Amino acid sequence: MALAADPLFSVERGVFDAPFSLSVSAPSPGDTLLVSTDGSLPSQPGDGALEITGTTIVRAQVVEADGSVGEVVTHTYLFPADVVTQSTMDAGITGSGEYGAVVLSTLAELPSVSIVTPTAISTTEQAVSAEYIDAEGDDLGVNCGAALSGTTSLGYPKNSIRLYFRSEYGVPKVEFDFWPLDDPGVAPSREQDALSLRSGHDSVFYLGAQGQYVRNAWMDASQLEMGHLAPHVGFAHLYVNGSYTGLYHVRERFGAAFMSNYMGGDEEDYEAVNEGNVISGSGAGWSALLSHAYDHDGIGAYMEVDHFIDYMLLNFYAGNAWDWYYWHNWMAAGPSAADGGGFRFYGSDSDICLYYDW
Repeated sequence: MALAADPLFSVERGVFDAPFSLSVSAPSPGDTLLVSTDGSLPSQPGDGALEITGTTIVRAQVVEADGSVGEVVTHTYLFPADVVTQSTMDAGITGSGEYGAVVLSTLAELPSVSIVTPTAISTTEQAVSAEYIDAEGDDLGVNCGAALSGTTSLGYPKNSIRLYFRSEYGVPKVEFDFWPLDDPGVAPSREQDALSLRSGHDSVFYLGAQGQYVRNAWMDASQLEMGHLAPHVGFAHLYVNGSYTGLYHVRERFGAAFMSNYMGGDEEDYEAVNEGNVISGSGAGWSALLSHAYDHDGIGAYMEVDHFIDYMLLNFYAGNAWDWYYWHNWMAAGPSAADGGGFRFYGSDSDICLYYDW
C-alpha cells in the first residue's frame, strides 16, 4: 500500500519571538488528519488552528480514505524567551546582566537540532524524528534512527548522539547543506547517511575552566585546511523533546559511506576501520595495507601517504597525547581494491589537545 501524502503546515519549523496561529491540514478532502502537541505519536483528530505561544512540538499524520497511512511529520517551534527559563539552563548565567542577553541571542543565531522521541535515547538504536533548523531559514525534517555514542563519556550527563538515516525509517540518505560550502579545505558533501551530534566534552572533565568546545572541531578543520578528507563540523543547539540539551558539534560520520560520497563509487567498494578493527567492508584492503607496512614503494597502492604524513604531523603539533594511542581513538577508511585512492586516517577523539606545554 502506498503511503499517504504529507500533512500541510501553514508555518514551517523555526525559531520565533512572537506567538502565531498555526494551521495543519490534510492535502485532500476526505483524508483524516491526526495531530499531537506533546511529542507523542499523532492520535487526536486535527481540527482548527493551533495557537503557538511558546516552544511547541507539533506532529501530524494523514490517513487517506482508502486506509493509506502517511509518514509522521514533526515541526518544532522554538521560543528562546522560554527556553532560557528551562531547568536545564543555569539561572546564574541566563539571569546575568552580562551574559543573559548573549545566551538569548545565540539561541536564535546558531542552528538548532530538535530530536523528538517517545522513549529516552539509549545505546540501542531507536526510531526518532530529527529536525535541523538553520539560522538562515533553511530547515530539514526527517524520520531516522538515533543512539547514544561514546565510551567514557556515556557516564557524563551530557552525551553524544548519532543519527542514522536508513530506508527503514524513511530515507537512506539526506541531502542538505549542513556546513558552509565556502569554508577552507575540501567542500562538504550534501549527502549524509549519518550525523554525529558530539557533546564537545572538553569542557566536562580534566580541562576545567579551560574547556572551550573547540579542540576537536579545530582538529577536524585543520585536517581539511591541509587539503585532506576529514569530517566537516559546525555548532548547533540541541533539543530533545523540546528540552534544551546544550551546544553540540554537528559532524560528518567518517567511514565507508563518507569515502563513497567524496571519492565516488558505491559504499560497498570501501571499508572502514575503528581502532584497528574492520567495522564495514571485506577488510581486504586493510589486510593488504598491513602486509605492506614496511614496504615503502608498495604501500602507496593502499594508503594515501601524504594524507597519513599530515595526519601524523597534525596530532604531534597539537600534542594529542591523552586520547590518541595505537589502540584507541583513531579511524581509517579506504577502498578494498589496490590503487583505488588509498586509505585515509582520522583521529576520532581529540578533546585534550592544544593543552600540554610540550
